[in-house]
Parts: sequence; structure tokens; C-alpha cells
Amino acid sequence: MSFRGSVLAHPPPESIRRNIRLPRRRRYYPSPVSWRDEVLYFLLVDRFSDGREGQRPLLDRG
Repeated sequence: MSFRGSVLAHPPPESIRRNIRLPRRRRYYPSPVSWRDEVLYFLLVDRFSDGREGQRPLLDRG
């Protein structure tokens, strides 16, 4: 059975609180008033394809 099939074979949970462990509460800090001097990271997805994705390895360390 596939992973998807094994997950879907289980009945839905009655309560989320019984089935997951929530992280301990941590102290949070307010957002900065100005974001001009803050460093932001983002992921840019490559939307272009040459149609040869199946011929190349998934990860090319070269």
C-alpha cells in the first residue's frame, strides 16, 4: 500500500489536542516598526522548463 493509501485508510481524528504535541509556549517579540534595515530571505521558484527534467538528476552538486 502506498503512503497516501495508508494515511487515507485511517479515520479522521476526533480531536487535534489528543493527537499532536504542541510546542511549549515561547516568548515572542513584537514586529519592528520599520522593515527597511531587516534582512529578508525568500525562495524564488524556477518556473521555466526545457522539457528535459526526466533526463537530469534531481540534485546536481556540480
